[in-house]
Amino acid sequence: MLKDYDIYLDDQKYNHSFDDLTPERMTKRKKWAYSYMDVLCNIKSTINFETATILDIGCKELFTTDYFEEKYNNSITGIDLYSKIFEYAKQNNKTIIDLDAHKLLDVFNAEIFDLIIGLHSFEHMYDIQLVIKNCYTALKRGGYLFCVVPLPSRNIRKGHWADIHDEEHFLERFRNEGFISEFIKVNHNTIRPEKDIMGLFKKE
Repeated sequence: MLKDYDIYLDDQKYNHSFDDLTPERMTKRKKWAYSYMDVLCNIKSTINFETATILDIGCKELFTTDYFEEKYNNSITGIDLYSKIFEYAKQNNKTIIDLDAHKLLDVFNAEIFDLIIGLHSFEHMYDIQLVIKNCYTALKRGGYLFCVVPLPSRNIRKGHWADIHDEEHFLERFRNEGFISEFIKVNHNTIRPEKDIMGLFKKE
């Protein structure tokens, strides 16, 4: 088990690369990320996005950070493990915390965030249930978790580590940790061939 986790950590730190992300591809990916944030903000307009404490799990290119700064003048918190992202963030005057989401509660107190976002990051988690449980603990009462993952997602022990078979399996993973589902949608991914599923979950 520990050996598998070490493999996972190496994979998350070094497997992905910015090397093939041309300006054109970065623009396309940013548009893609912004489209999901628009969905979130439209379906949950009751959240005050200007003052909400927001955590982005797996922030990589920092598109979510850019979105909330541009739209709401809100500086959110981002965490990631990918080694090159820290150099990228420094070059762009951004701050990212080097943190494994499995160890979220080692750094953050319980009931500290109003909103947690996982945009194509939860499928990369070694123990997705632990990460969802950590999110539940870190959210304030009445807080929300917004998650988007490929559908289906398969544990191939390289890049993707979480199995999510279908919509019901996706819902089950969050309900098992106490979340109430408020919004679910299967979507055609605009930058990848597979579909993905987005969900908004509430901690009551």
